[in-house]
Amino acid sequence: NKVKIGTFDAGTGVGFFLLANAFKDGKVGSAYYPHFSHSNLNEESKPELRRHFVLLDDSKSNRMLLAVEDVSRENKPIGCDNDFN
Repeated sequence: NKVKIGTFDAGTGVGFFLLANAFKDGKVGSAYYPHFSHSNLNEESKPELRRHFVLLDDSKSNRMLLAVEDVSRENKPIGCDNDFN
């Protein structure tokens, strides 16, 4: 999927969040937990596990790819595969 979110002045910060398992029956409902693009807002106890968003910039194609790990990264080995897909 791709989304155009508009244009912004230089220096503007944009943040993202994902609500894990919140989309059901065509509606956004309650979630297991939120994941934020600003790592310090995420709940994992170890700082090295708090990153959930990765932004890749392909200058040749002029495209950016935002990848998200949607499972708590402390949920290993029973849930988190750290695949950011």
